[in-house]
Amino acid sequence: DKRFLAPEQPETNTNSLPLPVTFRLRLNSFPLISALFAPILILFACWLLYRWLNHTPDTASMSFWLFPAIFVVILLLILITLYALLSTEFTQIIEVTDEELRTRYKGHDSSIRWSDARLFARYGVFGDARGRGTCTYELSDSQTVVKWTEYRRKNRMWHIKTDMSFEEYTRQMIALNEVVAGRTELELYDLR
Repeated sequence: DKRFLAPEQPETNTNSLPLPVTFRLRLNSFPLISALFAPILILFACWLLYRWLNHTPDTASMSFWLFPAIFVVILLLILITLYALLSTEFTQIIEVTDEELRTRYKGHDSSIRWSDARLFARYGVFGDARGRGTCTYELSDSQTVVKWTEYRRKNRMWHIKTDMSFEEYTRQMIALNEVVAGRTELELYDLR
């Protein structure tokens, strides 16, 4: 249906990127760890203050420090596990070769040969349906869907990290869409 065609189509340029090329996009760990660790520190400080004000225990005694130490260790283990799960879930890898496009997106590996692709589309993601900050692209055939997300501005929530500057990343994502359009000879559909 032509009414869903994107108003601005990527150029069809198979030479926009030197192939093969790989893009890696991952979470910057510091903001996420800080956001998760700060409440733990606040709870720990409140608990210590409560114990100190209400019971005036001997702060040198082992029993005063045992529970909070165990509590902090357990929370740190949970935090490390959660971060490990999230970082693998949100690490995105895009591999572009002469023959195919491969991605690792939200923990799933998928690939599609250029000649097999039947749909090239983009849509917004949850919380950003219009795709102003992020936009998910998909290249698919009747059985396979290969997805990748483009971050259109620095995202303060996820704090993405690439191997290049954000401006270069933006330029490379435009070039990626040009290569996809050129290799597949498909028009881009806008499903936002």
